[in-house]
Amino acid sequence: MNIEEKLEHLQKASMEEARSQANQTIDDYRGNLSKTFEEHKNAKLRQAKNTIQSETELALHEHNKSLAEAQLGIKKDILNCKSDLMEQLFDTVRERLISYMKTDAYRELLTKWIEESLAYANGTPVRIYINATDERLKAGLETATGAEVTISKEDFFGGMRAVIPSQNILIDHSFSVALKNEYENFHFTGGEYHV
Repeated sequence: MNIEEKLEHLQKASMEEARSQANQTIDDYRGNLSKTFEEHKNAKLRQAKNTIQSETELALHEHNKSLAEAQLGIKKDILNCKSDLMEQLFDTVRERLISYMKTDAYRELLTKWIEESLAYANGTPVRIYINATDERLKAGLETATGAEVTISKEDFFGGMRAVIPSQNILIDHSFSVALKNEYENFHFTGGEYHV
């Protein structure tokens, strides 16, 4: 082998060695890039997942908040509607009571209540009160029951009250108290949308 052949062989061997080293460096670099890319990709996927989860939770929270506000608004509207309906209902009841108080049945009811109060007192003195609006019935009630009937200074809408002073007993058949009790204990019931 002459010098030129040796040089050519040396050059060829050097080039092959350089190519092999370059290919190895490129392969290592590609491997590192691939590994870095996978790590970066996984980090970004985790970050995206966390962002999606937090945004989903925030959206759900906002949705629940809006839903709760809407429900409160609906409940408030229902309560206002119930209140309006109750007022209308009890206005109607008051009007019907006023009409009822003009009937013989009302006079008979007062007579019955006075007689029951007298029976309960069992001979003990009783003060019987009727409302000022029922003054026209006073004489008839006294005749029917034999009791002295007093016109009350306090307006109790109708009905009667009896006081048995010796026993500290009040028998209250006043319409104002009955209406108040009914109003406080009244509940709408039934229906598909009952709340």
